[in-house]
Amino acid sequence: MQFTVIGVNWDSNYTVSLYWLNSGNLQSQIPAGHGGSFSQTWTKSVSGDGTYDVIAAAPNGDTFTTQFTVPCDNATAVPTGTATNTPSPADLIVVGPPQLLSTRPIVAYQPVTFQVAISNTGDIDITNQFFVDLYFDPTTVITSGTEYIPVNESYGYVAVSALAGKESRVLTITSPIGFQNSPTDHIVYGMVDSIRQVNEMVETNNISTPFGINYVTPAATPTPTATPDV
Repeated sequence: MQFTVIGVNWDSNYTVSLYWLNSGNLQSQIPAGHGGSFSQTWTKSVSGDGTYDVIAAAPNGDTFTTQFTVPCDNATAVPTGTATNTPSPADLIVVGPPQLLSTRPIVAYQPVTFQVAISNTGDIDITNQFFVDLYFDPTTVITSGTEYIPVNESYGYVAVSALAGKESRVLTITSPIGFQNSPTDHIVYGMVDSIRQVNEMVETNNISTPFGINYVTPAATPTPTATPDV
C-alpha cells in the first residue's frame, strides 16, 4: 500500500524520528530545523487487512502514534469483470455410421433406407438450407484443405432447412436405386453439407464412419429406359 505521513506543530529544534509498526523499527528522520511540519510518502507491503501503526518521536519527549487502515476507509471498490464466452462457430458432423432401416433381404437395385444422425456442435445457429447425402462404395474422397465425396457419387439425399447450435437430428434417407451387384461387400457413408453451403469451424469432419454390409442379394441389372426422340 502507499500512503502519506504528515506531521504538524512539532518543535523545530528537535529531530523527529519516524517508526513503522513499533518504536524499534526506524524508517526515517526529519532533521532539526524542519519548520514544525513535514510530509513523506511511504510504500509498504502488508500481509492483509487490518491496522498498522506509524510512530513519530522527538528527543524532547513528544510522541504521536497514528494508524493506517487496510483497506482504506475511503477506498473505491474496483468492479470485478464478468467473463463472457465467445460463441463457437457452426460445425456440422455425422454422429456415427449410417444405420440400416430396410429389412432383409436387401436386394440389389431396389430402394434401401438408412438413418443418419447429424449434429451442429457449434454455438451458432445454421439458418440456411443444406443437404445430407448417402454414398455407396465411393471411389473418391477429396482432402485438399477440406474433406468431401463428390456429389455425383451420391445415392440419395435429404434437405435440412436449418439446425440450431448444439442441436442434433436423425434423418431418414432412401436411395431409390439401392446397391449394385458389385462389389460383393458394400461400404456406406453419410455426409453432411454435401455441397458445402455452410461456413463451418472445421471442414474435415463432415463424413461419417463407414457402415459395412455383405448380404445384398444379387439381381438383374436394370435396363435403361429409352428416351424418345422428338
